Amino acid sequence: MANLTSLLRDEITRLAKRQINAEIVPLKKRWAQQRRVIASLKEECSTLRREVAQLSKRAHQASATQASADAGDAGTPRRRFSADGLRAFRSRLGLTVRELAQLLDVSEQTIYNWETASTRPQPAMIDTIARLRALGKRELKARLLELQEAK
Repeated sequence: MANLTSLLRDEITRLAKRQINAEIVPLKKRWAQQRRVIASLKEECSTLRREVAQLSKRAHQASATQASADAGDAGTPRRRFSADGLRAFRSRLGLTVRELAQLLDVSEQTIYNWETASTRPQPAMIDTIARLRALGKRELKARLLELQEAK
């Protein structure tokens, strides 16, 4: 009898495992398929996030460019400033720091700070410097004399 019981138990176990495997194999396949879908969706999501970041960066740069264009005069070009350029301009014309400060109506310390690049002139002052650069040596000396006589 013990033999029959063990045979019956083994047969029931075998059939149960077969039935369970018949149910689990399709679930495993579906589970693997779902994992592949999730991985592809994650990749697509990260790609879209990168594109959104790039587009928002471009939009921000475009709006900043537009704002700076709106803030400045449309006919006035944007001017650059270089400390070395100011120093070279002053020495080329033979002007002292004091004379250049008088022409620009600023202090000598301000000229020194600009030339050492510890500070930068404001955009309006950069335009004034550009207008002075357009003048010749004689015209600058004449303006300097006028300023000294007015004081």
